[in-house]
Amino acid sequence: MSETASERALRLLDMVPFLNAHPGISIKELASAFKISTNQLIADLNLLFLCGLPGYTPLELIDLSFDDGYVVVKEPQNLADPRNLTDRELLYLLIGLSSLESELSGEKLEKVKELRAKLRISTKSSIPLGVVDASGSRSDLVTLLPVIRESLEKRKKIRIEYRSRSRDSITERELSPYRILEENGNFYLEAYSHDVNEFRTFNLQNVNRARILEEDCVEIDEVKAAKSEKVQFRLDSDSIFHLENSAKITKTGSAFEIDVFQREWIVRNVLRDGGAMTITAPVELRSDVRNLANSALENYQK
Repeated sequence: MSETASERALRLLDMVPFLNAHPGISIKELASAFKISTNQLIADLNLLFLCGLPGYTPLELIDLSFDDGYVVVKEPQNLADPRNLTDRELLYLLIGLSSLESELSGEKLEKVKELRAKLRISTKSSIPLGVVDASGSRSDLVTLLPVIRESLEKRKKIRIEYRSRSRDSITERELSPYRILEENGNFYLEAYSHDVNEFRTFNLQNVNRARILEEDCVEIDEVKAAKSEKVQFRLDSDSIFHLENSAKITKTGSAFEIDVFQREWIVRNVLRDGGAMTITAPVELRSDVRNLANSALENYQK
């Protein structure tokens, strides 16, 4: 069966980062690693000379040498890293594999679990590790999203079991769902929480389970909007908080801003970010962060 152009292109995309990680590999070893003949490998290497970034002068093309029988990439351009899945692609794969886990048993089940584990460690993703879990210890998106969408369609309340990071507790919440949001592979539920009589946004990663109630939802015009305050802060590029809450964060000049309903929530997130996040206003929140950090430090020094 003849090879297609797309199959060859994918092999070339994999070959550049492989060569970058194995400088000086012999042509024979490289051909064996990619399960192709040495003639095909030479043809591939000659083709790589013509690949690169727009401009396509010698400065933008991939540069490599193999005249002495050993292959070395001198300039990989932007192909130094292996191909990777997007967050959306990874999420869909994990949901599919989780669904298979619920249907399989024995050896087949173990193979699916091994594949899911390999995906976790081989991809650079912002998707939290527990977002899809078929172990039965908590609901995953496969079972959770249909329940929430059904409650939205029927306009029925739901009751959820929610793990609160700001209070380190698990509580039950009665909600009137408003809408589902997706941001960077994470799913959020905007809903009116009847326990606090305010609107809240719930990260579905923290929802253990959900069930539909018989009562009708309250509509937006029947309740008052929750009171919030603006919090301004600075962020480093590796901030976990920015990764998880980018849909709700706005840029204001050189700083960032977010609407906060619970001060305790933002204070704990600052500490969790390990220095990657700094509150600039309001000033009293800075004191709250400092006091909680000092209290934690004192507990470890006792």
